[in-house]
Amino acid sequence: SLPSQRTKFLIMIGSVVNKVELATSTFLEIQNEFVYPKDPLGKTVLKLNNYGSGWFQPGCETYISNLIKAAGANPFCIEGSSKSEKVSNESAILSLSKNEILLFMDWGESKEGMEDRLKNILELDNHPSQLLYCNTTKSDYFQESVLNSYEIINDLHQVLKTGKKGAFFELISIEK
Repeated sequence: SLPSQRTKFLIMIGSVVNKVELATSTFLEIQNEFVYPKDPLGKTVLKLNNYGSGWFQPGCETYISNLIKAAGANPFCIEGSSKSEKVSNESAILSLSKNEILLFMDWGESKEGMEDRLKNILELDNHPSQLLYCNTTKSDYFQESVLNSYEIINDLHQVLKTGKKGAFFELISIEK
């Protein structure tokens, strides 16, 4: 679940294809690019999904929570958990009202379906004022998270710090 550790797969794969030296040198190059932890930003990021059967929030030991921590922000997460867990409707609404930034991972080709999938949140009187949007399909987020987690972390840090659109993330204002 730790972004910086995903690159260690290179060494394992290098062993399998008899390219240990190349894999090790590539791993070391990537590790040199990876600066962990980033300067604290003093921002909290909420990742909350409604899949129709209820609200789900990630544990503090999940990949996404560790990614948020590595980028210098604080994840709003379930302590001691390494998976996403179902939370009550009341707890979800309270979390949405207490946080200013909501992380939304989009798997669609464009933002057209975003409003439909955020409908439950946008109908609330009090919801986050900013959406941290990531289009996982267009940005190759999942592919890059294996070998280049540091690029995702750097991008997330810069977007949260400056508010400018990055390669993976962008901040979108949500009207209240």
